[in-house]
Amino acid sequence: MALQKSPGQKRKSMVRTVCILVFLILTYFLSNYYSRANNESLSWIENHQALDAEVVALREEEEEYRGRKGKKRYRTNYYIDYQFNYEDEDFESSAEVSKGIYSQYKQGQPIEVWFPEGDIYGHVLAQNAQRDVENNTPVGNLIQAAPITIGICLVLYWILSFLFVRESKKALPEGFYTETSWLDIDDNYLVALEGDELVYFDIPKKQASTAQSAYQAGKSPEEIYHLCKPDTAARIPLNEINSLSSDHNSDVITIKHGDKTHSVEFLNQTVKAHALERIEKQLPETMDYQHIQRSRLQATLPSLVIAILLIGLIYWLDSFIFRAIVGFIGLTSVAPNLLSKLISPTETRLWEKVEETSVEHA
Repeated sequence: MALQKSPGQKRKSMVRTVCILVFLILTYFLSNYYSRANNESLSWIENHQALDAEVVALREEEEEYRGRKGKKRYRTNYYIDYQFNYEDEDFESSAEVSKGIYSQYKQGQPIEVWFPEGDIYGHVLAQNAQRDVENNTPVGNLIQAAPITIGICLVLYWILSFLFVRESKKALPEGFYTETSWLDIDDNYLVALEGDELVYFDIPKKQASTAQSAYQAGKSPEEIYHLCKPDTAARIPLNEINSLSSDHNSDVITIKHGDKTHSVEFLNQTVKAHALERIEKQLPETMDYQHIQRSRLQATLPSLVIAILLIGLIYWLDSFIFRAIVGFIGLTSVAPNLLSKLISPTETRLWEKVEETSVEHA
């Protein structure tokens, strides 16, 4: 049976497709650009002049760099220092070479140098020039372009995912809820009502597809739990909780039980509302219920404070790049939240346990 995808999964697939298409298009045009640029920069080789230089020294230098995961790595760079005389003028130079070229020479040996006709100052080692010509192929230009376009598309994927891969607030998607359970596949989370207890657990990322398939095949939360073996899980007796709160513009309900506070997350606000209707029926009738409506100022004040702090940080920073990063965070995260709460101020539904008080009679 084919998996039913959540709105977030569908948008993520669309973003991934867009990024792959952008990668292919950018790589094609960038590799063509490199091809034209390389052809132009190497055109002098066809009518080059040559002379013999003398190897003065061979050097190895160890370079430290950071790997993909930020770990320190080391590599060895190889250099040949050489000298020659041209029209009674002495020249000394150095060139980085491959390990293969480096191993072919010893101090005092001759080494061939090429230079454009009439331009001795543009000289290069002949083997380096030959290597550049050999690498100037469609495949070589693609390899040269790919790291740049991959980096661009990864940034594009992150931005598009941040902006667009979000749950539809009004959707109640088939395959992600039953009368007593709710699957948040975007955050790898399962919530269920079992009798008078609320159960929730994280789904390991590697098991997400398996859990989704099992859930949509009608497997019980208990079966999915044993299938996934999550690291974290909680079981909350609803008749023992101290309080439960839910903001109308959030997909999370907050439950205080004993000395712990549980944040129970759902796929979106509509799925949360569906779950809350059923959870509410399991709450003790003795709990005090309040519907708290905040003014626009009260609702927007936290976001407004953060926005002011970000503006101050942008003013304080000297680096354009850091300013751009802080500005992006403000525009994509703080501004939408501020605008949303300005249009629709936060409303909170709150159930609290009424503390029993003892009355002494004289």
